Amino acid sequence: MRRIILSLIAMFSVQLSFAQQESIEALMGQAISLHDKGDYSEAIAIYDKIIEQDRKNYTAYEEKSLSLHAAGKNEECVDWCKLTLKRFKRSEILAGLYINYGNSLDVLKKPEEAIKVYQMGIDDYPNIYLLHFNKGVTAYGVKKYETAIEDFKHSLDIRATHPASNIYLGYSIYTENKVAAIMAFAMALIAEPQGDRAGRTLNSLNSLLATDVKKEENDSGNITINITAPTVIAGRGEDDFHSAEIAISLYGALDFTDQHKELSAAEKLMKKLEMLPEGTDKSAKGFFTRHYVPFFTAMREEKHLEAACHIMLASTDDPTNNSWLKDNKPAIEKFYQWVNKYDWKN
Repeated sequence: MRRIILSLIAMFSVQLSFAQQESIEALMGQAISLHDKGDYSEAIAIYDKIIEQDRKNYTAYEEKSLSLHAAGKNEECVDWCKLTLKRFKRSEILAGLYINYGNSLDVLKKPEEAIKVYQMGIDDYPNIYLLHFNKGVTAYGVKKYETAIEDFKHSLDIRATHPASNIYLGYSIYTENKVAAIMAFAMALIAEPQGDRAGRTLNSLNSLLATDVKKEENDSGNITINITAPTVIAGRGEDDFHSAEIAISLYGALDFTDQHKELSAAEKLMKKLEMLPEGTDKSAKGFFTRHYVPFFTAMREEKHLEAACHIMLASTDDPTNNSWLKDNKPAIEKFYQWVNKYDWKN
């Protein structure tokens, strides 16, 4: 009889535990759904209920930190993340908590603390690109540009098509190496061709493609085209693109001729991007030489540059470009299939 009673108790305990787990999973689903709808306070209340039932449910802790940050309760988020780090072993902490923690510190204008938190996350999760990216954004915000550049490079080594990492890297290197910035902005527009941010990125790209060329007309009607010196000095650095920079500038001067005025925006862009440096060495020391140069070289060889240029201009209201995009969907699809299969490492 005693054995029967013990067996019944054990069976009841298992059933109760299973039912409790089902209840927690249902609550978790509700909370995540509420968060996705923007009902952060209600989501937080449910996460608290889950934690009351299961104090070691790490997922509820991390999801609550995300809802606190999204709700603008950044001080509470910081305190909650500190508590979570105390309650769980470091091996149990996932990357998302470090991101939420660092983001809240950044909003609270505590960049140095945020950078330390992101670095903690990177130490444990070196292959999470968002940790590198967020650390880079914070470093960029306090004008630690060299640090930011390295962080964005790490992010792109993990996720080459991440739009924001390409954009921020372009801005970080903007005045130091124009060709490098051109490639970064072009890649960002391939990854994210539409929307307000794409429009701003395109403006930055066009600015780089035009800044070296100035047209001056004297009293006699003679026109002089002035081209400024390249940002990169020949023979210096691992990403020496001075020749390409001069070539792009010289070609930009042709925009002032009657013949080039008749070209479409995509045709002008294509002519300039054809001047990008060529190479296939994915093991080169220079990041831009090994990362972007082989990509754009392969793009030209595979005859995808035309489609890419039209895609980069998708945020404009150019009727000619819009017509091309509408009439050439197979070419666009083929291009993105190629991008998705492109091997950035080998």
